[in-house]
Amino acid sequence: MDIDSAAKEYHEKTISEAIIEPSPSGNGWRILFHKTDGAIVALTDNSGTEKLYHTLDHATDKLQSEGIKTIRVEEHF
Repeated sequence: MDIDSAAKEYHEKTISEAIIEPSPSGNGWRILFHKTDGAIVALTDNSGTEKLYHTLDHATDKLQSEGIKTIRVEEHF
């Protein structure tokens, strides 16, 4: 899901929160969206490739700039 679609769904209340977590590949932080139907979808670019951010701050800033305010950060140990 691209950021424009995610922001639209967040404001329509079909996405309940954004989740930022380390990428499984270890190359940065990825963003997942928790939908109200229980599905979890990843943020992608326009080509459908999962979008990664180098820093947690950059990922958070991107979400906040799109009006997505409910953000959870998870780090698995």
